[in-house]
Amino acid sequence: MAAIGVHFGYTCACVAVFKDGRADVVANDAGDRVTPAVVAYRDTEQIVGIAAKQGRIRNAANTVVKVKQILGRRYICINLKLIHRCGNFESPSGKSHALVYKLGGTSLSVTALEVNSGMYRVLSTHTDHSTGGESFTHALAQHLAAEFKKLYKHDVSSNPRAMMKLMNSADVAKHTLSTLSSANCFVDSLYDGMDFECNVSRARFELICSNLFNKSIQPIKNLLQQVKLSTSDVNKVVLSGGSARIPKLQQMIRDLFPDVELLCSIPPDEVIPVGAAMQAGILVGKESLVLGEDSITVDCCASDILVKEVDESGADIFTVLFPSGTPLPARRQHTLQGPGSLASVCLELFQAQKPLAQIVLRDLEPKEEMHDILTVLTMKRDGSLHVTCTEQCSGRSEAVTIATAAAAS
Repeated sequence: MAAIGVHFGYTCACVAVFKDGRADVVANDAGDRVTPAVVAYRDTEQIVGIAAKQGRIRNAANTVVKVKQILGRRYICINLKLIHRCGNFESPSGKSHALVYKLGGTSLSVTALEVNSGMYRVLSTHTDHSTGGESFTHALAQHLAAEFKKLYKHDVSSNPRAMMKLMNSADVAKHTLSTLSSANCFVDSLYDGMDFECNVSRARFELICSNLFNKSIQPIKNLLQQVKLSTSDVNKVVLSGGSARIPKLQQMIRDLFPDVELLCSIPPDEVIPVGAAMQAGILVGKESLVLGEDSITVDCCASDILVKEVDESGADIFTVLFPSGTPLPARRQHTLQGPGSLASVCLELFQAQKPLAQIVLRDLEPKEEMHDILTVLTMKRDGSLHVTCTEQCSGRSEAVTIATAAAAS
């Protein structure tokens, strides 16, 4: 039995079918694998896809773009205007991190994932609705308008019809420059009967959009800083969204992660439907499609569990032992050090910056070297936390059990 996966974005749509163990993208009637999300109406017909997009200059009043934004609204409320599986980054054992970078037509999103023994956990997601593929198209269209003004001494930037023609030409050129080193932009009767032709090199395009490229990369740095990961902590990077095809953008991501595999073997604008089709295939293979029967409730740590230490300057340092969302049961080991002159050492545990427990090791033998205290923490599914502290040299130990530290389902 076949299964279908659909991606319906703001600017385009794509469908894949899973059959005989593989997922394949289905081409539309025109042979294209991705269809513009544009709908147009004429007296006796409804037009969709590339034909609607190409005809919107002459039929602007009856053309709707970004259809997804108006789904579910009543027709009388519509104001017609001119207007995530692609690769296996799972580690069979241990913990790894992956970053999913999606640059679609109207938005940019970056997600950091932790993969631990087959379990995926979203650490954080950043979404920017001010940056998308249309931003690059608009920048190139503005450049073309400036070139036309330079040649013909006419400013068309305030002419909606002329700018739409330039946007269409810029969009085609942008896609061409993802595979070729230059693109020819030709617009028939752009303004007052004058045709316009301009050649744009990939280097020129990259210069025109240099600020946008930097803006598109900055969210990656911000997200990694937020989740306290370095670029070397990331094991795989997944590219998604049609605009992630842009070579300059891919190169900047490679420069940011020089030792990381960039997963882009599947075209970025086909990643979502292919993944959806694969997931649909898994569900179709089940005897029952009732999600409740196949779902698993996982107990996890509801808030951070931290240990407090003091550095050489006397400043407090907090180390997270169980991050919020850690699947339970879980076990951690941590080694503390204290001056050998001390006869006792105190371990302080915190839950989300609030004191949770103290364990004191007393009657320690003074010595010249540091005391090494091995701390073993075990958290069960019910949220109880068992802590054992052992001084490595003498073997002296203390243990405590906290009935309910932090757990959630």
